[in-house]
Amino acid sequence: MASAPSGPQVPFLVAEYAPPAARGRLLGLLTSAFAAGDVLAAVAVAAVAVAAVALLSPPELAWRILFWLGVLPALLVFWARTRVVDAPVFLAAKAKRGVAGGLASHLARVRASFAQVFDPDLRLTTIAATMLASGALSGRYVVTVWLPTYLQSTLRLDQTAVSAQMLPVLFGSFAGYVGGGYCQDRLGRRSTFATFSVASVVSILLYVWVPIGSGVLLVAAGFLLGICTSGALSGLGAYLAELFPTSVRGLGQGFSYSTGRAVAALPVVGGLAAIDGFGPAIAGSAVMYGLCLLALRFLPETRGEEFSGRELLG
Repeated sequence: MASAPSGPQVPFLVAEYAPPAARGRLLGLLTSAFAAGDVLAAVAVAAVAVAAVALLSPPELAWRILFWLGVLPALLVFWARTRVVDAPVFLAAKAKRGVAGGLASHLARVRASFAQVFDPDLRLTTIAATMLASGALSGRYVVTVWLPTYLQSTLRLDQTAVSAQMLPVLFGSFAGYVGGGYCQDRLGRRSTFATFSVASVVSILLYVWVPIGSGVLLVAAGFLLGICTSGALSGLGAYLAELFPTSVRGLGQGFSYSTGRAVAALPVVGGLAAIDGFGPAIAGSAVMYGLCLLALRFLPETRGEEFSGRELLG
């Protein structure tokens, strides 16, 4: 609950600043920071685990140390937020609402309410965008949340080995975020999402079918898994920002992203894992990418679109 409100803010801020022709790749570079942070976290986990064993420290102390280390980047975020200003397109829309005055100003505030994202003009977009986010984010949860548990509980790897196996996945994720962003600008939003969604299904199934003990195959499959699942996610911030007008961009993107994150996380993999184990559960999560393909049938192509031409208050 503490982190949920901050999730979509940075992507749509960057999307409003980015020139339309480069919006996909810039958002891809931005989301590649997810992978960079995950790599740092994996290294920190391995380092703390080794130190805990060497010093005979209790496990409950080790995870507390990791949580306190997580405070350091949070402090950096607080500092960065004091140096960031709103994008010109948002400031222009805000000024336009301000000069309207009286009833017009009141109507603008009403239109910016939560209910507006379900108005007839935006209802289908909101629902389809939420479906797209649910499918695309499911891959990130597989990689960052459920995959380490799968390696530990099913493949019986110790914590250090889990961190070592996660590194190729995370390096692949970095490549997927950056490469997916470039594909967004070259191939378009819909084609890129469709291609990486299908590739993600294949990569997830390949990973869980790698025989236990096949270290090299697991590394290769992990790198491919990282590329595909992150490529399917890299352009999400740009696409969601382009689907909603400035007056409700933060609200529409935040609702779609956050609701999609909730749908993608626990119910699918968590529920299946309780029944059949993490291997079948992770494989079953591949079905979530079907939501991406279904959602794309109802969403337009927005590559290169200017925000200024789609304002409800214009």
